[in-house]
Amino acid sequence: MFGFEAIIAHDGLGISVIGITIVFVSLILLSFAVSQIHKLIELWDKKNTSYQRVKKNTTKRSKDTVSLRSGHTPRRSKGFTSVQAFN
Repeated sequence: MFGFEAIIAHDGLGISVIGITIVFVSLILLSFAVSQIHKLIELWDKKNTSYQRVKKNTTKRSKDTVSLRSGHTPRRSKGFTSVQAFN
């Protein structure tokens, strides 16, 4: 059996229609995802910017509150020197 009779006998027409539908639906979803990438990038940039603002504000506040509570400015450690390590 050859030709359209073989395709119809083994349900080839239905399988090919389902395959074509799956391919076109996936292409539509892929094109939609690519068209929306710029919005995801903007959201990512805004998230990073707002996180940096929050981080800067909290570190600045913590230094101010330490200096106000203790009455002096906080000292920063520069690490051990060889003399400090043996004393």
